[in-house]
Amino acid sequence: MALDSRSCAELLDVPDEEVREQFLDELGHITPKVGLDVAVGPLVGVFTRMPSARNGPHTMIAVVHLYRVVGGELTLSHEGLDLRYWPIEEVEDWHTTHETYARAARKRWASGSPLGAVSG
Repeated sequence: MALDSRSCAELLDVPDEEVREQFLDELGHITPKVGLDVAVGPLVGVFTRMPSARNGPHTMIAVVHLYRVVGGELTLSHEGLDLRYWPIEEVEDWHTTHETYARAARKRWASGSPLGAVSG
């Protein structure tokens, strides 16, 4: 995570600590909603989603990491109707580019290598 925050800080011309705090803040917004405590793992990749009719009018950059569940229990929040683990092959309806992220994460996890992040 330190390398990611440094790289993003340089790209955005902001202090490294500010980027690291934002990463942790985003993680803090997501994981309590599903009841899990997680540890940040290796980088999966940096993905760019360009504007299009399907993706909307804005460019998005996603910095994707593997995470390891270290506690808690998967719990549905008020923001959803269903929450569970799905085998990738059984997901029928993906949100924009999330299938790309999920498949890259699975490939990264299966490799067991600390290097070799995928970007797209």
